[in-house]
Amino acid sequence: MFVLIIVITTILLMILSLLFFPKIRVKHITLDSYYLITVLGALVLLIFGSIDVIEVKDIFTKNDGMNPIQIIILFMSMAFLSIFLDKVGLFNYLACKAALKFKNTQVSLFLALFILISILTVFTSNDIIILTFTPFICYFCKNTKINPIPYLIGEFFAANTLSMTLIIGNPTNIYIATNAHITFFEYFHKMFIIGILSSILLCVILLLVFKKTLSKPITTINQETHIESKFLLIVGLVHLLSCTILMAISNYINLDMHLVSLFFALSLIMFTLVYMIVKKEKSNIIIKSIHDLPFAFIPFLLSMVILITSLSKTEYVIMFAEALANSNNSVVYGISSLFLGNVLNNIPMSILYSEIFHNSQANINSIYAVIASSNLCALITPLGSLAGMMFISLVKKQDINFNFFKFVKYGFVGVIVAAFSLVLIIIL
Repeated sequence: MFVLIIVITTILLMILSLLFFPKIRVKHITLDSYYLITVLGALVLLIFGSIDVIEVKDIFTKNDGMNPIQIIILFMSMAFLSIFLDKVGLFNYLACKAALKFKNTQVSLFLALFILISILTVFTSNDIIILTFTPFICYFCKNTKINPIPYLIGEFFAANTLSMTLIIGNPTNIYIATNAHITFFEYFHKMFIIGILSSILLCVILLLVFKKTLSKPITTINQETHIESKFLLIVGLVHLLSCTILMAISNYINLDMHLVSLFFALSLIMFTLVYMIVKKEKSNIIIKSIHDLPFAFIPFLLSMVILITSLSKTEYVIMFAEALANSNNSVVYGISSLFLGNVLNNIPMSILYSEIFHNSQANINSIYAVIASSNLCALITPLGSLAGMMFISLVKKQDINFNFFKFVKYGFVGVIVAAFSLVLIIIL
């Protein structure tokens, strides 16, 4: 009971912090409150002996599947590659070009941005795309005097739908799939078409929902941007694409994905440093890219692993796991994980279900159903993912009247897309 109380209290405080006090300021340092709360919860369990240090060490360094340390290396390395391309100016450049190319009607503009965000999400990360494109969309819509809500919803929903197409699209994909020993190509074979079809359905629904708003004219667009360095852009793209390709075949050449991503991140840093030395440039693009890395993800993931691992040993979770195992039904796994993803947040939910899968004989479709839910639960409420709460915070900073409750109004779209994805998982 003690563990259950600590875990529930920690998650509730984390949610409240994301809603009401996302930042804590100590002198000149500003910290995200949510991960400090999860770290405190994990420390309480360690101090009271609910889980011991040796057990934590074994969990963090286990060889069965990808351990939390390896997931952090993979996610942070891929995030660096993506952020580097953003700092070079690629994402803003593409967004501006799309806006200028399809400026005749809002429908064509919405489609252009939706497709662009979808493509970029597949090869980068949903979190990075949301952090990058949200301020751009807010600024762009203010300048053109159009309603930003369709574009913000389109961006967020597209990023969290297409993120399930590749194993590297979301940390939850990596955690669940690698611990279930699903390879890059096995994942791609199953989920790529499901992600694409779900995205098409999503786009159609959003066009219908925002039909009236998108029918209004656009004020003249005077939006220009530039690439900071074409050479660094090419180097960054080559590194990202090479990294993705090598990770795709890593299982066949006996390479760990996290080492592949780490190599390309370090390689990109070295290439950039050499280039700047040769050109005698003083660009601080590497420092900027490292500065913008989501470092809060590290203590959050590690502390959540401690919390959920402790919880998984309690009788309540064991009973829940037995109920799921007895049903052995992909629909039950999909619906329950979709619900819990919006109660616990998608990362702790994914950790919990990975523990359940580790101790049961769930069928492969049930595993994929939970993976889909870990992405799509973010479409129902902002609580479904950290990206959702960051998204609401970013929009608020732009003085746009869009909050938690207005987001939830569009949650029915997420339910429809999640149901569609679950059907596809079962029949394909």
